[in-house]
Amino acid sequence: MANFNNYRDFDEIARGIKSGRSEWEKGTHKRTGNSYAHIWQIMNNDRQFFNNERNDYKQKISDLKHTYHPDLIAKQTERIDMEFDKMVAVVVAAHRSMIKEFTRSRHEQVTKMMRTAPTQSMLNLLETLKMRDDLDSVELHDLLPVFFDNYHAMRALQTISREHGITLHAPIQLDCASMHKMIDEAEAYLLGACAEMCKPKGKGDIRYNDFFTVNSEEKDKVYAPAYQSFIEVLDYVPQLQDCSVEKNKLSAAEKAKIDWYYRDVAESATKTDIAEHTKSVMEAHPEMVDLLKLSDYAEYVEIVEAAKETA
Repeated sequence: MANFNNYRDFDEIARGIKSGRSEWEKGTHKRTGNSYAHIWQIMNNDRQFFNNERNDYKQKISDLKHTYHPDLIAKQTERIDMEFDKMVAVVVAAHRSMIKEFTRSRHEQVTKMMRTAPTQSMLNLLETLKMRDDLDSVELHDLLPVFFDNYHAMRALQTISREHGITLHAPIQLDCASMHKMIDEAEAYLLGACAEMCKPKGKGDIRYNDFFTVNSEEKDKVYAPAYQSFIEVLDYVPQLQDCSVEKNKLSAAEKAKIDWYYRDVAESATKTDIAEHTKSVMEAHPEMVDLLKLSDYAEYVEIVEAAKETA
């Protein structure tokens, strides 16, 4: 049995943990999220890393059980656990800072969206609608997508519709008050998950089990319905999209337009039904074809175009 005063093996384990903590304190591992989906990925990757680190040092201590007296093992295990907890505190603080900074930037972006004026063509059309006294719900609903790109234009159209006794419901991406509220809800959710991130498996709050569930076969799939709703809405605000020369994805406004054209398609609709509806949309709105090819209905555009070629 080794001497009680021989701490070299334990000191080496503790030094490794202290070194890791120092790197986080210096900002070497600074985390910066660029979307809610990205933050989910960062937190899950770091959770896996720290679970591995914890298991690693626990295994090293276990390997020393045949070398050192049980009392020394217990005492040094407590000391090393405390060092690891200190590193966890630093890591959690870094993630909390990332979440708060990201939340602040999202609020700023939504505020900027509110400050963007409608285009002149939108204003002209709104003025024309104000002069009308025979507007009906069908006409106003058909006009709705024209204004999806601007918050104030949408609000003006809703005001005009109310004056005619018609209620228009805009997508949440174009309701700034709802977005601010959802951003705050997302922050509260993430901060709660942050507190659970570095806890051992099975020791955390079960409310975040689905958030920290990762399928190796679907690494980008989020299994937490509440958090997925934040991604679906807030990661697709037009003003938050990355700009690129090549058009390879839809903006929120474009997606909202397409969803609007498919609003009457039943969940039980067959592929044939959806293909027929897609054909109708393409014929009624030819300017939407390129956007449809970037949407969830791309395969149906291919079906329609293939049918035309063989006709």
